[in-house]
Amino acid sequence: MVLSNLDQPESSFPKDGEVSSHLSWYRIKGFSLFPLCKPMQGLPNSLHQVAGKFPKSFLLFLLSGCFPANVWNRLMRRHLQSGQIAVRTGTRCDLIVLDVDPREGEPSLPQHWDLPSTLTVITSRGYHLYFRPHCNVKYTPSSHDVIQRGLDVRADFGYVVAPPSTHPDGNLYRVKDFTVPMAELPLSVALELKNCGAPRFRHVKKLWKNSWKIRWRVMKENMKAPSQRLNS
Repeated sequence: MVLSNLDQPESSFPKDGEVSSHLSWYRIKGFSLFPLCKPMQGLPNSLHQVAGKFPKSFLLFLLSGCFPANVWNRLMRRHLQSGQIAVRTGTRCDLIVLDVDPREGEPSLPQHWDLPSTLTVITSRGYHLYFRPHCNVKYTPSSHDVIQRGLDVRADFGYVVAPPSTHPDGNLYRVKDFTVPMAELPLSVALELKNCGAPRFRHVKKLWKNSWKIRWRVMKENMKAPSQRLNS
């Protein structure tokens, strides 16, 4: 069950960068968590931008959506102490996230969408909007730049990097305002997202393929001497 932020005293809200207080807050919210790889220094830029965003274990990513959040997060607590955390999304997890990276000269969201105020996470280049799935839409596929450029949908078989994680460029993910509750996604938007995503499981297959590619390239970089890494 997801609780409103209004049910919590302000003194209980997490502070930026504090892992334990964020984990307690996620437990209250009912989000399912799993650990990510840590950002690494000295990697080529193409690897540096993604190395801290991939699941530490693909199996943990898959299992995170199969158990009640309170049970799963208790099992994962030791693995989450590094502070590099992801939140599993999807209808089963009662969470849809719009990942917005505004492009210069373009609207950040489709102009015909009328979205209510909701829980918002500030990222390095934009923001994440957290919504509860609409009760009449049972499946929402994840997608990348399908609705418009700079807008990703993190839904079924997806996840988002969450506070207090560190972006590869060094900035912290942080909640904009803990007092704003998570709203339900409007039905018109939910139906549009449902019709614009990839077929089921395609997102998981792509994540699995890219995860092993990244791991292999990072492992090869780690075998190089530090001077070789910086010059590559």
